[in-house]
Amino acid sequence: MCIRDRYATSWTALKLTSKSGVAPLTGNTGASSGTLAQFEAAGNLVGSYWGIQSFWTQALIQSLFYIEYANLNSQSALAPGRTNANNTQALATGQGNSLMGTNGTGGGTDQQAVCYRGIENPWGNVWKFIIGFNSIDTAYNVMKRDGTGSLADILTAGNYEQTTGITPLNGTSNISGTDAGDYCHGYVSDLVFSDPLKLAFIPSALSGSDTTYLSDYFYSHKSGISQTGCLLAGGSWMYAGKAGVGYLYASNAAASDVGPSIGARLEAIF
Repeated sequence: MCIRDRYATSWTALKLTSKSGVAPLTGNTGASSGTLAQFEAAGNLVGSYWGIQSFWTQALIQSLFYIEYANLNSQSALAPGRTNANNTQALATGQGNSLMGTNGTGGGTDQQAVCYRGIENPWGNVWKFIIGFNSIDTAYNVMKRDGTGSLADILTAGNYEQTTGITPLNGTSNISGTDAGDYCHGYVSDLVFSDPLKLAFIPSALSGSDTTYLSDYFYSHKSGISQTGCLLAGGSWMYAGKAGVGYLYASNAAASDVGPSIGARLEAIF
């Protein structure tokens, strides 16, 4: 796994790279480029076993963080990260280089980079596409826990495990937190705890706050959407107390989505 927070420097190369001092690669809405599938394809071109950060890696990072710090409030335990509501853009990659020598630290303010175990900006700065997770009206589909199957923006039959008896939070038939009509959102207060989502930190209730329970925010599946929902993690440069190691966003995270604050993180699994 590539644990440095590095992003591709341009779309023309079609390959994700690691380069300090360069702005993170994000989507371009005008050019309709920077979808989840495009990021994954650019990661694949690095070589065999390469791609972008996957669902179970996201869950692993959360679990390791919570165990190490014995604290579910990542911003309080470590540092706010670049999350100030008045920030207007992302920091260039490598702004946390001086912090890499410790297990976890940050600049101390909500305008600076944060690092955890060599991972720069696990929250804040830019959203990260997460591959290997889809939500539909009736269930969650996630990449197989045994490592078999192929990853894609929309997981296909035979390449995922599916929950049973679980209706994703959606703002219509399963509401918690703030109801937005066809999705709901709020601070995580309880988790789905049944296969295949045990220890995956997918919320079942959103009645917490930025200082209670998981202390991170969640935007649910959007009920009735024409496309299967995907997942973003971490928050971008302006999400304040909502951001954190467990901040997840699924309401408008369609496979076709692009945006100037949405990027991805390289990963290699051998």
